[in-house]
Amino acid sequence: MKIGYIYDLQIFPPKGGNHTHALEVSENLTKLGHEIFVVNDPTNPVAVKSFDPKADNWVDEFLTSIDVLMLRVDARFISKMAHFMDVYKHGLSVPLFLEINSPSYEAMAYSWLGGRNLWLGVVKENPLKKLKRWLHQKRVERDTAAEESFRKTLAESVAGAICVSSGMGGYASSLGIKNVKVIPNGGPLVTDEFISNVKSDENNEQFTLLFAGSSVYPWQGLDILADTIRLASSKKLPIHFRLIINGPLDGMPELDNVSVRQKIPREEVLTEIANADACIALIHQWHWCPDGFYLSPIKIFEYLSMGAPVITSNHSQMKELLVNEKSAFLVENDPAEILDVIMKIKDDRQLLKTVGENGQALVRTKLNWPNVAAETDQFLKQVLAQKA
Repeated sequence: MKIGYIYDLQIFPPKGGNHTHALEVSENLTKLGHEIFVVNDPTNPVAVKSFDPKADNWVDEFLTSIDVLMLRVDARFISKMAHFMDVYKHGLSVPLFLEINSPSYEAMAYSWLGGRNLWLGVVKENPLKKLKRWLHQKRVERDTAAEESFRKTLAESVAGAICVSSGMGGYASSLGIKNVKVIPNGGPLVTDEFISNVKSDENNEQFTLLFAGSSVYPWQGLDILADTIRLASSKKLPIHFRLIINGPLDGMPELDNVSVRQKIPREEVLTEIANADACIALIHQWHWCPDGFYLSPIKIFEYLSMGAPVITSNHSQMKELLVNEKSAFLVENDPAEILDVIMKIKDDRQLLKTVGENGQALVRTKLNWPNVAAETDQFLKQVLAQKA
């Protein structure tokens, strides 16, 4: 099948989860025999062609080259994506599939989590600050109303939607899309040989807990982590927090139980994951969002792929996909409880090994990028067969 793929990014080398997703989907669909055609992304290593939107008649040539069109949908306004809108206004001559990662009102996360230093921890705010956050949310709702209306209009032309979470599956249905498939993000298929080669033989005196992620996005849970680090320090617990951070460090706790690396290559991140005793990903519940927390955190799948035991928040997709003390350790977002769990498991090497192996097996059998592509392939063919 010849698949047109519009994502409005330049994905290689990948700089974040959105780049990784588009790159992995492109590469793995290609491995299944599909041909990928993109717009304005000469960096895509597997694309048959990247169409130049400045060229004459590019839309005609693009549409005549493909059998179906996939559009990445995230917080960016589709109605302002010039390349897709050129195609849409020209008239869709092929079936359109949406790849839904988030609604347009993702900025509400900034309403409630933004505007503060995450390293200061979960701070108690006065009523005036809460009022300002509520007003910011209302502005977001106002600003996104026209975009959400456009998405409902666009949904009338959509053959099907692939969604990264059950929350986004519900969102797609609310837009009026009838054919909806939930396919979570995945992790890389990392070989035992690679893990063995990068894993150090040194035994750490302290239990090493690793976080890898960005300090730019407020939903990364760094405020909860910062409070956990401070509490562990005050209690003099034998836990070392290893942080791999992409973003600013202003205000980060300068304590003896923390070490930091910044902006390192992806292979080095995987090496750090392999050498940690466990990895952590703490994520806020999005009480303000009608879809709840709807993201599909790629970092968790990467942790799992390396065989690392994972400590993560007990809600949303994490709770749907993982089982406590079987494939991960699920916790409430409370620093004291998180530390209780760490102290309980840190010396139980057999439990850590079992949970790490079970989580890795989950990625190797289901939650991996080749499987994401295979499920995408199956869904596209199923919907097209229904329409034939």
